[in-house]
Amino acid sequence: MPGAHLSGLNCRGSTVAGSIVGVPKKLDLAVANYFSSDMSVLLGNGDGTFQNQTKYLTGDRPHGILSADLNNDSKLDLGVVNSWEDSVGLFLGNGDGTLQNQIIYRVGSGPLSITVGAFRNKNKWDLAVTNTGDNKVKILLNSCL
Repeated sequence: MPGAHLSGLNCRGSTVAGSIVGVPKKLDLAVANYFSSDMSVLLGNGDGTFQNQTKYLTGDRPHGILSADLNNDSKLDLGVVNSWEDSVGLFLGNGDGTLQNQIIYRVGSGPLSITVGAFRNKNKWDLAVTNTGDNKVKILLNSCL
């Protein structure tokens, strides 16, 4: 299987999420850039290539990243773990490939990874964040978006 090399990303020690942030049926990429404390979104062209990256400021040392429709508006949103700030940043999607500024939630000591699940209500996504500093999992119930 042929591969592609994306240059200009500072993604050492970070994660990548594939999702449809912009035009439906075109897979996009979001990369947490650990050392530059930002996130790169690369909109897909639908042929295996991507447009130039758009950067969004995150908190310090972003690590885990996810995509989901977190506020039930049929537009994909992104969540990123700000590992050195003990927080999660949520970027609500505008449906056109752009994102709003992050909303920050404190989650405990040393957050590392993030996932979504319907833990309380089958119609709303909640977040679960693992914290390495206090060996806990923080659940953020979706009641405020």
